[in-house]
Amino acid sequence: MMHPRRIELLRQLRERNPLLAECLDEIETLQKKVHDLEVEPSYLKQKIAYEEHVQRSHGLVPRTPAISRGSTLDEIADAANDNAIKKGFSPKGESDDTFLNKQLLNLHAEVSELHEAWRAGTLHHLCDKSDKMAELGLPRLTCIEEEYADIILRALHQCRRLNVNILGAVQVKHAFNVSRPHLHGKPNS
Repeated sequence: MMHPRRIELLRQLRERNPLLAECLDEIETLQKKVHDLEVEPSYLKQKIAYEEHVQRSHGLVPRTPAISRGSTLDEIADAANDNAIKKGFSPKGESDDTFLNKQLLNLHAEVSELHEAWRAGTLHHLCDKSDKMAELGLPRLTCIEEEYADIILRALHQCRRLNVNILGAVQVKHAFNVSRPHLHGKPNS
């Protein structure tokens, strides 16, 4: 709530200068819009989540959302899964066994590519897709960045497809690991 003295000063300014009055009205309108955005994000997130759920349940895939710096693990998993479906890595009607067999091989291939880059001494060299990334206006990735990203995205896609609550599982497993002894009780090897 505005202070009464400020309200009076704004009223006087509006009377003296109609152009200023228009500017002040525009500022108030924008402040209300900002307030609405600050008040409503949880409602909007729920609405978007429900719309995406309806689209998925009808076999439709929503537009793959961008992954930003502030994205949660669940948001990244949703984006990875949506993109994998769009790109044909999760055919409709494919059994979980067939899916898992193919995807575990793909995940293993990503780990192998990371190992090969390590063996070749190219972990910190630009990856083979870096020129295409630059053409798309994306930052260029090194081999180590690209392969770890592929590993994480493939794992998150699999978790979503197989209904694994990966965020909950990671939280529990980390809490368990914190409770374990040094090197999990195993001697140095």
